[in-house]
Amino acid sequence: NYGTIKLIELQKNLKYFKWKDEEYLSELLLEDPYKDIFNILKKHANTLNHFENNDFNEKLEKVAYRDLEILKIDFIEIYQVNYIIKNSLYLKELLINDYHWDEDSFNDDSINFIRTIYENCFLIECLSIPIFPLLENHFIEFEKLLKRCQNLRSLYFKDTYYKARELEYGDYLSNSLVKEASINLRVIRISYDIRFSLKAFETFFEKWKGRPAVSIHFDDYYFYHKNGLYMNLISKYKIEGVIKDIGV
Repeated sequence: NYGTIKLIELQKNLKYFKWKDEEYLSELLLEDPYKDIFNILKKHANTLNHFENNDFNEKLEKVAYRDLEILKIDFIEIYQVNYIIKNSLYLKELLINDYHWDEDSFNDDSINFIRTIYENCFLIECLSIPIFPLLENHFIEFEKLLKRCQNLRSLYFKDTYYKARELEYGDYLSNSLVKEASINLRVIRISYDIRFSLKAFETFFEKWKGRPAVSIHFDDYYFYHKNGLYMNLISKYKIEGVIKDIGV
């Protein structure tokens, strides 16, 4: 609709945009009504703070991004990512800055995310993954991801709502990484929701020996930096060539 596009284009301070589709009209359309609308909305990215489309998720389910290699998004729901990447066999980079979640469906959404990656995205090299629940099934699926995605070079864990069991989580995670990660994994970023106990910290680097040196970055760097025992281990494994770079 040329008139609608022109109206949006002329707005000086567009903050709220709502699109409502009428089902009885959608079948009459001869071309994609979204392409031009979305292109013009890009020009309002600095002011637009609310976007609503009543059947956006339905459209995500129908679209196949078969040639997609890189997906970078600042903020998105976990289940929406699953829709986008489920047929993206050539995806190499999935970099999400901030995953949003629904607490009622978080367990299902997060495990489906892991499965979607290892079932479809075999070529993935750089992956940002939401912190999933500290549950056995989730770690089993995560280890499948590590085992099947042999091209994975960079792994970034992004905060969700998982709190209060940071050290226990770190124990499980470090064990999974040394057990199943491919030798191509060179960069790991650990979010605030995960902490390595001193024992897990040492065990992780001890078992990492024999692999290419790893760069590991901790968002909660102060937790490690304030403790001389952690810093001594870091110095030791840097000298031994286990650690390439560490963010503490």
